[in-house]
This record gives sequence, C-alpha cells and structure tokens, in this order.
Amino acid sequence: MQVPPPLNPEAPEGEKYRAELLSLEQNKDAPTLTRIVGIPKDDRIFSLLLQPSHAGIPPLYLQVNDPDPLRDEGLLYAKLVEEAGVKTKVDIYPGVPHGFQYIAPQITAAVKSSKDFGEGIKWLLSLRSGASD
Repeated sequence: MQVPPPLNPEAPEGEKYRAELLSLEQNKDAPTLTRIVGIPKDDRIFSLLLQPSHAGIPPLYLQVNDPDPLRDEGLLYAKLVEEAGVKTKVDIYPGVPHGFQYIAPQITAAVKSSKDFGEGIKWLLSLRSGASD
C-alpha cells in the first residue's frame, strides 16, 4: 500500500484517534485529492480505520512519507492491523512529500521507494508461499 487510508477526524470513531492524527493539520497546505473531494465521515470502505476489526485481513506492506497529510493515518492503520495479529511491514521515507515517487522518480528517495516496494511485494509473496524473512 503506497497511499495510507484517510480518516476524517470528524468521524464519530475518529475521536478516539484524534491525538494520533496530527499529520493532516501539520501538512494542511499540501495538495491532496481528499482535500479537494472531501473525506467521507462514515464510509468504512474509504476509511479503513473505521472498520470494527482488522483481524483476518491479508498481510500488509505499507509505505509512509513524512511530511505527508496521510502519514499518521498510515502509521495508525499499520499499528491497528499489527495489533490485530496481521503480519505488517512499514517503510518510512523522511523528508519527502505525498506522491514524491511520481513527481520526481529519479531522486534517491524515489529509487529507494521503488526498490523497497518490490521487496515489499516479495515479502508478501514469501508469506503466502510459507517462506519468510
């Protein structure tokens, strides 16, 4: 997953996570589709953080950028999924914004992100085949 699932902090369930979801405000000037379109308050498909349980979902590989308006949603989602017993791997890319891999694919961080994404897919497939690192 290269784009963490957004959560509208005004969602009823968002209250319990409000203290952990600071990146949307910290990066409020960053251009994002959810800012233009809006984040549904109660859509459990759009906002995976609103699911009543995260148990039983497939293993998760997630890439998170910092600064990114969705940084905290991604980190919180990874935490909740891992706490639910799901194998989880997260790579964090400091100093680069949301979508940097597509804006400047030649920079060092983007090359690393692309390589890590391939390794993340290999990791997920190794779990399926029974082999793991």
